[in-house]
Amino acid sequence: MKILVIGGNRYFGKRLVEQLLEEGEDVTLITRGRTSDPFGDRVGRIALDRGELRAGHPALGTGSWDVVYDQVCYEAKEARAACETFRDRAGRYVFVSSQSVYASGANLKESDFDPRAHRFEHEADRQKEYAEAKRQCEAVFAANAPFPLVAVRFPIVLGEDDYTGRLEFHVDRIKNAQAFAHPAPASRISFVHSADAGACLAWLRGVSATGGLNVASPDSIRLDELFARVAELTKGRVEISDAAEKSPFGIPEDWYMDMSRLRSLGFEPRPFDAWLDPLILELSRRSTP
Repeated sequence: MKILVIGGNRYFGKRLVEQLLEEGEDVTLITRGRTSDPFGDRVGRIALDRGELRAGHPALGTGSWDVVYDQVCYEAKEARAACETFRDRAGRYVFVSSQSVYASGANLKESDFDPRAHRFEHEADRQKEYAEAKRQCEAVFAANAPFPLVAVRFPIVLGEDDYTGRLEFHVDRIKNAQAFAHPAPASRISFVHSADAGACLAWLRGVSATGGLNVASPDSIRLDELFARVAELTKGRVEISDAAEKSPFGIPEDWYMDMSRLRSLGFEPRPFDAWLDPLILELSRRSTP
């Protein structure tokens, strides 16, 4: 297959590209060239800023692709540009969306957010309204995409390669008995490991499913149980205080997804017991004493 990846030079995008290459696919990256990647001459590259993406851009030439992966579409205008740019040039489109399209809730199903019914009067700025901006992207694609499209709704992605450091924040503080703030530690949440995120994206190139698709570990976890697990493994102590720095996992109530649709299609990310403890221990080894 000829595959184009927009934004494949870090985090689970790198894992996606590596797997595609291992499986013999012909991969081209759209990249600004500001961040290096480890793929050398195994991939083609198109030097292009996402904000410059448009139909007829000379950098794209006359190429077409069996599958386009879009990892860096965050606003309605970018989704609109993608629909115009890849009209008649993409056999299938895999858009990385987010669990953020959902409000809080338990066992959230894909039908709990219908992008075809989503209306908006102003276009959201991803820096100020990330969740609404992702909803608007899905709405634009649902109304205008001229190609089959799946919107992959990932939760917070964890891994050794997580540049955001959200789990590492908790490992550092719990290991050193430093307080952090959390409004509802008994809340349940979804996560997925970055390796499973990349593997699922690669698998989706051969699946005909369209529309929204939840992709997370099959089991949710209570945050207080996660914090206790970190404390046990690091020999630390959980200290929660309203006066301390806020947790990056600071959800006010349950917020986790149902995995029935993904399972019915034939893919299931690994459960927490397969990867969480080794990840905590690795992050603990990196943390300051």
